[in-house]
Amino acid sequence: MNLKIFTLMFAIQTAAWASGSVIGNGAGLVENMFQFAYQNLHGTFSECIAQAKCELTEAETLLVKNMRKVIELNRSNENRILFVSEKGQPDFFKTADSENHRIAKTGLNSATPIFVNLDLLYTPDGKPAFDYATITSILVHELGHQAGETNHAKLDIIGSKIKKNIHKKVQSHAVQLSEEQIEVSIINRHFPFRTSDITIAWQNVGSIAATKQVLATMTCKNPDDSLAGIEILNGHYTFLKKMTPQKSAHFGFGFWATLTCYSELSESFHQEQKQIEIEVNRGLVIRTVAVQDL
Repeated sequence: MNLKIFTLMFAIQTAAWASGSVIGNGAGLVENMFQFAYQNLHGTFSECIAQAKCELTEAETLLVKNMRKVIELNRSNENRILFVSEKGQPDFFKTADSENHRIAKTGLNSATPIFVNLDLLYTPDGKPAFDYATITSILVHELGHQAGETNHAKLDIIGSKIKKNIHKKVQSHAVQLSEEQIEVSIINRHFPFRTSDITIAWQNVGSIAATKQVLATMTCKNPDDSLAGIEILNGHYTFLKKMTPQKSAHFGFGFWATLTCYSELSESFHQEQKQIEIEVNRGLVIRTVAVQDL
């Protein structure tokens, strides 16, 4: 899209955004998944490039490196993703005769937002229409445009390769709590070291990057050993409480963790297994309930 035309469209939309047809960092479950996926794409790109697990060609690798630069430029940009209701903005997502009702669109430079079609994010019964891996591939396509690539087919191929690799790493755990949906997502990475990213998205509330809080409770058996890596497996909900009239609620979530510990005394690594259980309330406050050695 021509930058001048895009800038004009951006200005025209300002009044509509103020009225609520765009939800910048909206509290919907899928909106939070978009933000989480964007946040994690830098690491996803780095892993694809360094370990060649995405099977990218030389030209595709160069383009992915440029996409990674776009993410770096927009780290603190609150408007990097904007959600637009097409019902309120007819034809906003029509970019060509064969491209009606697109899921997302953007411009050909890093300064333009990624606009996501709010009306396509949920099924008629309110369930998420896309999983984490698919959302990642959508963002890859739009980041490719922001990096200057105009060829849709090229970007779809790159997106499908990265989506395939993502499927192997992501654990998504969804549950219905009264009339609201909750999703706990875990991404295990092996580059540049073994680690896990955890996010919790609660419909109508928001989302939280829970990695730091959860990992703070995990230590090696020997206090002199250092925690050098972690991998989280077997995530599962442990207990749920229904909403009260005051909408206070909480849920429990458990998982197994494999810790990689480093001993300076023996200059060696070893692994330890633990079972963790956390409790999360509707204010997205996390409390560790139990930590047991396996």
